[in-house]
Amino acid sequence: MMKNKLDIELDEVQRLFESHSKDLALKKIDKILKKNNKNYLPYNYRGLISLSLEKVDLALQDFKKALSLNNQFSEGYCNLGNTYLRLNEFEKASESYQKALSLNPSSIEIKINMGMLYFKMGEYDKAVNTYQIILRENSQLEYVHQLIADALIQNYKHTESISHHQEAIKINPFNALNYFLLGRDYLWKGEKKLAIDNIKKSIEINPKHYASYLAISKLESLLLKPMIPTMEAFLKENITLLDKAFIYFSLAKFYEDQKDYENSFNLLLMGNKSMKQHNKFDFKNYEKELKESINFFEENIESTNIHNKYIENKQSPIFIVGMPRSGTSLIEQILSNHPSIFGAGELDTIHNSLLQLIKIKKINQSLIESFIFSLRKKYFDRLRVISDKPFIIDKLPLNFFWIGYIKKIFPNAKILYTERHPISISFSLFKTMFSEGSLDFSYDQEDIVNFYKLHIKFIEYWYTKYPNDILKINYEHFISNSEEISTKIFKFLGLEFDLNYLNLKNNSRSVMTASDLQVRDKIHHENSKNWSPYEIYLEKFKNAY
Repeated sequence: MMKNKLDIELDEVQRLFESHSKDLALKKIDKILKKNNKNYLPYNYRGLISLSLEKVDLALQDFKKALSLNNQFSEGYCNLGNTYLRLNEFEKASESYQKALSLNPSSIEIKINMGMLYFKMGEYDKAVNTYQIILRENSQLEYVHQLIADALIQNYKHTESISHHQEAIKINPFNALNYFLLGRDYLWKGEKKLAIDNIKKSIEINPKHYASYLAISKLESLLLKPMIPTMEAFLKENITLLDKAFIYFSLAKFYEDQKDYENSFNLLLMGNKSMKQHNKFDFKNYEKELKESINFFEENIESTNIHNKYIENKQSPIFIVGMPRSGTSLIEQILSNHPSIFGAGELDTIHNSLLQLIKIKKINQSLIESFIFSLRKKYFDRLRVISDKPFIIDKLPLNFFWIGYIKKIFPNAKILYTERHPISISFSLFKTMFSEGSLDFSYDQEDIVNFYKLHIKFIEYWYTKYPNDILKINYEHFISNSEEISTKIFKFLGLEFDLNYLNLKNNSRSVMTASDLQVRDKIHHENSKNWSPYEIYLEKFKNAY
């Protein structure tokens, strides 16, 4: 069939878009719309381009316009759902996807997007169930195996996650990402050799899989030595800021292990600069948003007896909070050696949910109670999936923003606060490349200092309100007096302490944080001043504290 003029022009827009000439594609579609403003397809195209350019509001307008011209356009509803998902408007995203599915029940793409919505909402069981349904229809979908593995990991189903990454490799043994993801699984499980073998394989298949170099630097940096000329050549190419950061941080780790601290620090500066530019992080906006949590607590939560509807639950959460890199992982590893305690790592449920709560503009007591009750149920449901042990550790450090909320939602929760020398924390943050989108403040020395001071204000505020509910643990004191402090911690939790709990090698649980390798070894006394070889370069930190 002969294509009409509009189809030919839209094909040209598609070609420009796929060749990364998005601005040209946008100009082309604008011209098309001047002559075809009653046709739904050009609006859909422009919406897709705008969404890829982070012009989310414009994308929303165009998808709505396309649907007003054709309310049977399932792809348009799917795209509208994707836009709402980008805006974290989960209910509207769900409604859009459901409408899309009603029009096109067999669409794999829409079902995948539903799974991704559940994942972003923290409804990991629903995400897993959705992906399982898809795989029953077609077990050869590589991408769905990757997605279900990510959802399973969130619920500590690491064996199942590994099996899905292995399935993805069977489907496509030439995709470097599959080996990287499997290697990351083994890294989290502490199986170092298998982690190295798979991540090396990812580099063999695709030498430009930049994240693999960072993983190798963590596992055994000396393996990077023959790769350094190739890595340095990458930095001269036109690669993304994120990819440059992977290379800079990898090389910095290599040179640190070779005790070439000057070279290492210069590479850290470049890596952090790349991440700062990539993230476009604005500390002032971040600070303003989080400070609102205190106002919201005082105005809407503090005087409310919201635990009237307390859900009976046999499990008690233990929250370990504090600055990232302050020793939270070490404390969790020791505590989870106790047979009644499961270390669940950094659960994002509380932090993400309460960030959404304080953004609600029209708030009332009924809405707050409903929100809190739903959050409490959602959290306990997640704990039950993760483990059946009576105590579950949630060590997301940033939960220090929400201590008052936590005590209202979970009156029986235990809260441990870890503190450490501020320069140790600050430099440890500065030398670590975290997963994308988390701890974006850590790529600028001034932002780190400001965040540290903000965290102190929160801790002091909550401590005045809950002095008997927060146990402070000093990292430096702990590593010098582990038995004494551990006894105190277990007494605070109402549990017996055994000296064997201090043996980190007794613990085989998976660890999915930046401390994944360190906490499997032993308590290192020298870590208390890990920044000393770099001292001459850390004037900003030294002058700040």
